[in-house]
Amino acid sequence: MSKSHYPIQSKISLSNIGYWSLVIGHFLILPLPLFAEDCTEKICDPIKAKSIVAIVGFFIKTIIPLSGAVALLMLIVGAIYWIISAGESEQVQKGKDTVVWALVGAVVILGSYVALSFIFKALTVGVPGYSPDG
Repeated sequence: MSKSHYPIQSKISLSNIGYWSLVIGHFLILPLPLFAEDCTEKICDPIKAKSIVAIVGFFIKTIIPLSGAVALLMLIVGAIYWIISAGESEQVQKGKDTVVWALVGAVVILGSYVALSFIFKALTVGVPGYSPDG
């Protein structure tokens, strides 16, 4: 089949999606307040950590949600590849592979969170900032 039967495929491309994601993300991040103005007399601790456990907890609370967002984004990208493939077997396979690996990544992320929570509970420390009751 020629590409003229699928005009939407020529207009939607991953580079366009990536470009607009960066532009929108840029304008969402730019207006964030500057926290450097709060520290005028001493060196400020942005993590406000009192121990190594608090530092590890901070990174768990920060990195795991970010990596989950990346896995979700890749799942969406894979689905877009799959949808706009127009029956081309190479593009269909590329979309399927992206979806499968995004799901594998999400399972690994969830598993790492469960494992880290278990380790923290076994050490009777608990994940700082997390309570299982909500």
